[in-house]
Amino acid sequence: MDRLIIGVSACLLGVKVRYNGEDRREPFMSERLGEYAQLLPICPEVESGLSVPREPMILVGRPEGPRIVTRDSRVDYTDLISAWVRGKVSELKKKGIHGFVFKSGSPTCGLRQVPVVLEGGVVGEGMGLFAKALKEELPLLPCEEERDVQSAHRLNNFIQRAYAYAYKLKKSAIP
Repeated sequence: MDRLIIGVSACLLGVKVRYNGEDRREPFMSERLGEYAQLLPICPEVESGLSVPREPMILVGRPEGPRIVTRDSRVDYTDLISAWVRGKVSELKKKGIHGFVFKSGSPTCGLRQVPVVLEGGVVGEGMGLFAKALKEELPLLPCEEERDVQSAHRLNNFIQRAYAYAYKLKKSAIP
């Protein structure tokens, strides 16, 4: 079988795309996961046209359908990022991606427990806009946050699930 194709939040691969111009490099991503897969660095904020550095963003509204706004000035980027998300999810589906490792806590990439500011300032939990859209379109795609694949056991489990997913994709493509 060809190498796996795994999407990874770009900041985890050492790309300086975070709001403050920094990264969140996780060496195991490129070193360990890179042994098995072609890694696709993806940053929804930068790829949708936002600059580095930029004002930090947060999710506001209902956890099941939040808006993404800048933390202090409350500029709403939901439409801009959502348009990019739709195109990127479609592209990744066509490409036949086999898994994704997201940055935890991110308003675009967090899989779970992403803070969402509700009415009255109460904080709930939701999912990042990109992570949610990818999971909705490809519900069986193996997805994890970086903090969940840092042990050898959990990383190996993710890789096995990605190979199984790749095998299923390849098998279903055979006429």
